[in-house]
Amino acid sequence: MMIYKDFVTLFIIFTIILSLGIRIAEEGLNATMGLDIRPKSFNLIIFNNRAYDLTILGKTFKLQKYYKVGEIFIGKGRLSLKINEKEFTLYSLIPARTILKDRQNVDKKPANRYN
Repeated sequence: MMIYKDFVTLFIIFTIILSLGIRIAEEGLNATMGLDIRPKSFNLIIFNNRAYDLTILGKTFKLQKYYKVGEIFIGKGRLSLKINEKEFTLYSLIPARTILKDRQNVDKKPANRYN
């Protein structure tokens, strides 16, 4: 007895393989005919300015992502950003009042050995 989740998974895998097969066949046909055009069955182009051009079965969708930076708050070891109406908070790894009392050499050698 086949479970519903297994059927959905098999259908998704079949759809992906079918769409890739159609795209490869279309690219091969265009190359054989000497046409220099993009495939119309399935094509995804990523541009440098966060823009995406998606073509599915001849219909073209243009997607572009914008980040809206809202409020920035910095105080007492905490940084709060509001990006696209979502708030992100970053905490400092080093406590704000930590100060080294005396200087230390990294290699643990006394300073007079270098003179």
